[in-house]
Amino acid sequence: MKKTTKAGFTLIELMVVVAIITIILAIVIVSISSARVKGRDGVRKQNLSQISLLLERYYDENGHYPIPHGPTSVNTCLSASNWGCWDLTSAAPLFPTTYISSMPQDPLPIDTGTACTAKGSYLYAYFSDNGQRYILGTALENVPPASDPNYYNGNYGCTFFANWAITKGF
Repeated sequence: MKKTTKAGFTLIELMVVVAIITIILAIVIVSISSARVKGRDGVRKQNLSQISLLLERYYDENGHYPIPHGPTSVNTCLSASNWGCWDLTSAAPLFPTTYISSMPQDPLPIDTGTACTAKGSYLYAYFSDNGQRYILGTALENVPPASDPNYYNGNYGCTFFANWAITKGF
């Protein structure tokens, strides 16, 4: 009697290999997505740090921080006239062009269409009520813990979208 052997894999073996490859791909995709989020959050923090340095330069030369004045300069919140946001559609920068040629933009600019207060918006917000103090805020995709020194809970004004801020004088 002649034994016949078939070369190849059984259906079960192929399904196990496909399942293992699918699991590995899922892990890689999640890792890449997480790295992108951390990268965008890092860019947001760096942008606000750079703007904070510009604010200090502005203060040194003018004796006060800039105060936003309504939608002609930047998009403002509806309930607080001294909040200003900027995104890709803002009419003008917060500073004169002698300080900065263009305002930094969020790496994922999403504006849900209701000024700077909309949850889900990724914008930068600036607040100064008297020119002697300010808040620069943004929404990080990875919400920082309350123990983070830059954690922001929206106490001043209408920026409930922000969860991270650089503050001066508050």
